[in-house]
Amino acid sequence: MEAIRFSGKRSCLVIFLGLVLLALILWQAVQPVQELMSARYVQRGKEQLTSLSFTVAEASFTRATSLDESNTDAERYLQLAKVGETDIALLRDYLEQVGRADIVGKIDQATAVSASPKEALARGIAYFLAEDYVYARYPLEEAIKLDENYPEALHYLALTYDKLAEFDAGFTSKAADVRKKRDALTPRWIGS
Repeated sequence: MEAIRFSGKRSCLVIFLGLVLLALILWQAVQPVQELMSARYVQRGKEQLTSLSFTVAEASFTRATSLDESNTDAERYLQLAKVGETDIALLRDYLEQVGRADIVGKIDQATAVSASPKEALARGIAYFLAEDYVYARYPLEEAIKLDENYPEALHYLALTYDKLAEFDAGFTSKAADVRKKRDALTPRWIGS
């Protein structure tokens, strides 16, 4: 048998073509893995939306988008995560669509209009004491809207934001701002 002889140029060409072929095979193998990982980040983000952890959900959807730019679910849910904290009606619609009537009911209770700041504070404190910090924030925020100089409501809102910041760092600066306002109103606040 006669050995096949390759010249240096042919050897380089064969190696180059082999590497190109290997790169194409790897790229084809990686793409489905990235799509699968993207889908998992979307699922994780949806769970975080359901628990009303908007900043964390936003990070999951952003990661899903970076893994698969064609993932339209990730883009759609990313937009919801960005406005979910401020557009409770949009979030409520989403939760209703995914069949989370239990959470929709709690949101409805937490966002019900109060007759007075004192009533809103009482509802907020009840949620806070039950360790339902996600829901405590809504009546406490309402109490502040009804009376922006209500130190007890500011106090409990700061505490609530502190608890929420344990899961969503976006609440850290909010807690500091509320605490600062409370301390400006009552410099000798002893409740903390």
